[in-house]
Amino acid sequence: MAARPRRIQKRLSDSPKSKRQQQSRRKDNLFFKSFEYCHKCDADIFIMVRNKKTGQILFFNSDSNWPPSLEELASYYPKPKQITWKELAARYAIKESQNVLSGQQQAQATEKVHSAVAGSRNESEVVAYRIDCEGPGTANDTRVCS
Repeated sequence: MAARPRRIQKRLSDSPKSKRQQQSRRKDNLFFKSFEYCHKCDADIFIMVRNKKTGQILFFNSDSNWPPSLEELASYYPKPKQITWKELAARYAIKESQNVLSGQQQAQATEKVHSAVAGSRNESEVVAYRIDCEGPGTANDTRVCS
């Protein structure tokens, strides 16, 4: 059974305040979904978002060994804001005792992350994202937060 494609709903209000609120909700949802995917699927994730209006860059990197290097990011203005694993863990309060997702649930989580990335392009530009999944028991079981 194929899943129905998600539709973007029409805005009820086009006021600047409601647009900012929706942009903030989408950004928060994108980072939450990437954190959740990283946590439950034992994945390394790098997501970078640049707001077109302000030029502000936000990024989440679950493993500090990944490119791009901070030296490369230093050339951007305004300075990129780094969101660490610990900050997201504190914000979303994910319990460590939660079970790992089944294969079907992992596929759904991946689809949701991709949908969130695609949905966020209306308000901001997704510069880069990368998801590498490795099974439990591999050398990458420990997370290094940058």
